[in-house]
Amino acid sequence: KNMAKAKSVFASLKRCGVAPNAIVFDALLNAYMHSGQYHQFQAVLREMWTSGIPPTQETFIMVLQACIRTQSLFIPQRILEVMRTNGIAIDRAERLVLFAHAMRGTYDVVERLWEQMQIRGVGPDAGIFVSLIGVHAKARRLEKVSEVHTKMVKFGIRPDLESLVALRDSYRNAGRFACADDFSIQIELTFAAIAIALCKDQRFLEAEAVIRSMEQL
Repeated sequence: KNMAKAKSVFASLKRCGVAPNAIVFDALLNAYMHSGQYHQFQAVLREMWTSGIPPTQETFIMVLQACIRTQSLFIPQRILEVMRTNGIAIDRAERLVLFAHAMRGTYDVVERLWEQMQIRGVGPDAGIFVSLIGVHAKARRLEKVSEVHTKMVKFGIRPDLESLVALRDSYRNAGRFACADDFSIQIELTFAAIAIALCKDQRFLEAEAVIRSMEQL
């Protein structure tokens, strides 16, 4: 529905001889990206470029999101460089690239990006910590996992379920079963809290699904 509106406005402006601005282009790009129509997304991006309209920070973010969704992860690095060159803030974009590489398991890129962000004084958030714990857990780097978790606690950020499972498995793989058991308890308490909240909302089937998920872990 939103895509149809965006296309209609875009077409109407062109018929009236009015050149669409960056806001209109961004709206159309957003519609195509969220509908998964990446060929049309690229066509609009090319038209924006040939029309001489400078891309906004939102334009770059959407290009990054499209690259991540299509697993074109060699492109984001270049996009970050273009953003830097044009004086556009890259903190948000850098987080997106870090998350994407963490999901893909390209650990060297994740660590390099995180180091660059720290040098620039970018404050950590839950998403970054979760990504770092996941990366180090997959690589079986217990010291790094523990270090990230300590920083997480220091900043008052609570690990989510995914992080708790990664922490438990890391300690279990290292033979530190007492620590692993501590995280197992935290996992069970988190699942229980979710199930109780769902029951209070009378969402009993979802609560049962949560309990089954807990049993599988």
